[in-house]
Amino acid sequence: MAGGTLTPAGLICVDMVRHSRRDLADRDRIQRVLDSAIRFARDFLSLVDAHFKDTGDGYFIVLPGVCSGRTLDFLHVAIPALVEELEPLGQSLRVGVDFGLVHLAPNDVSGTEECFDEPGIRAARLEAAAKPGEILCSEAVHQVFAPRYADSFGTRRMRRTKDRTLAAFPLRTYRRADFRKFVADYLIDHAPIDRRDSVDHADSVRPRALVVEDDKKHSSVPGAVK
Repeated sequence: MAGGTLTPAGLICVDMVRHSRRDLADRDRIQRVLDSAIRFARDFLSLVDAHFKDTGDGYFIVLPGVCSGRTLDFLHVAIPALVEELEPLGQSLRVGVDFGLVHLAPNDVSGTEECFDEPGIRAARLEAAAKPGEILCSEAVHQVFAPRYADSFGTRRMRRTKDRTLAAFPLRTYRRADFRKFVADYLIDHAPIDRRDSVDHADSVRPRALVVEDDKKHSSVPGAVK
């Protein structure tokens, strides 16, 4: 078991579907879009203690301590912008999310802190089980966040990976109008007065919902690779 103090954390695994099959110019452009959306969400939510690891075709993100309470906020800020910008490039993404207690330990090579615990492994498994254009959350994420974000979660379902079956809750992100309201509400509740007029920046993000299938309806995701 890893040493150090346990801390609560949100774990997010983001993957660009079939990214490695694209040519180099496309991969570079997609990476810039991904980096920009991740940085914007990090800075907008002031996630100063968050950890972001570039995996080559996505990101592995750890939101520890106080940042962990912003796990769904991060997704609601980053994902709509990503979907909007990736659509013209014909690129889709899939995401796995878990929440739990983790140890953060320094990587001997990079010197940065990394997470090696079960919640990070579950997030990666959920990402692997997700369909293109889908966010899958663990039962832990649902238990922690559903009381405040009930409308964000779809119906619990079982998903198979190569070697196991996982319980998962699909997550819906905000549509354009709701995202703007989220930005406005967040700034009113958290931002200094001199930053509250930056709500207008929400228009420049041009978010669009990442809509996932549920038991009653199915909507295809823009840019999904079939």
